[in-house]
Amino acid sequence: MTRAAAGFGVALVLTLALASPAAAADPDAGLDDAERGRLNEADEAFRYQDYERTIALLRPLLDSGHIQDPGELRRAREHLGASYWFADAKDAARLVFSLLLKDRPDYRLDPLYYPPELIRFFEDEKQRLTDAGLIGDTGPDTVLRGPRRTLVTTVTERRLPAIAYLMPFGVGQFANGDRSKGAAVAVLQGIGLALNVGTWLGVEALKRGKTNSIAAADEGRAQLLRALWWAGTGMATASWIYSVADGFANRPPRTKVEQRWELVDPEDLPTPRESSRTLRPTTGPTALGLGLSGDF
Repeated sequence: MTRAAAGFGVALVLTLALASPAAAADPDAGLDDAERGRLNEADEAFRYQDYERTIALLRPLLDSGHIQDPGELRRAREHLGASYWFADAKDAARLVFSLLLKDRPDYRLDPLYYPPELIRFFEDEKQRLTDAGLIGDTGPDTVLRGPRRTLVTTVTERRLPAIAYLMPFGVGQFANGDRSKGAAVAVLQGIGLALNVGTWLGVEALKRGKTNSIAAADEGRAQLLRALWWAGTGMATASWIYSVADGFANRPPRTKVEQRWELVDPEDLPTPRESSRTLRPTTGPTALGLGLSGDF
């Protein structure tokens, strides 16, 4: 019984000794399901530029030391350092970046993903650590794949010709994006035009036969209609003049340029289309001289 127990104990020790390296070699052994979920949430928060939440999720994960995969550890430190920088916590960002660079001295941030100011901050920290002898000389560039923080420039061209601003009913205001003013101008011109046409028809209805004369009994009504005609004509004309002047005065520039930072994944960008346009020389239409024909 003693020999059997001793043999069992030796076998148990050997089994544990052989199993321990295999468990330690597993890169995900340090993260449980909850921590893995928080790491994924941190990546998502960083993607949507929620830097405060990224810091709150990554800091305890990195402090625990449970992130054992080297790639995940470097990415987490990069995101945490960048989040500190965007949150204007430069000292904390410098500390996290120093840990990242001590682990991988040749590490570089993607210049298409981050603004130039952050790239300079990171490179300055790398140079400081190099000068202090804390890290060695940097080697080849190391760039992570994935979405990049890119400066997107949007150029908008306005194709509305200048002659369109001469049109009535607030076209110029609507073209400039001022809908309320355009609606007011359109209503005033509509009322003026309705008075103009309605009073003219009223005066014509008071005329007798082919003489175009108005009976003395209807003269007072005719004068009122003529006054309203002038009022309607003046309202329509004045509102049109104002619409034209205001439209040209507030006309935006023909080309509008907007710049903003966005997360762009290069893999999602459309590939450049190859031009199918070709030109080739041919004989002229009368078999004299040369011409050009093309496929577009």
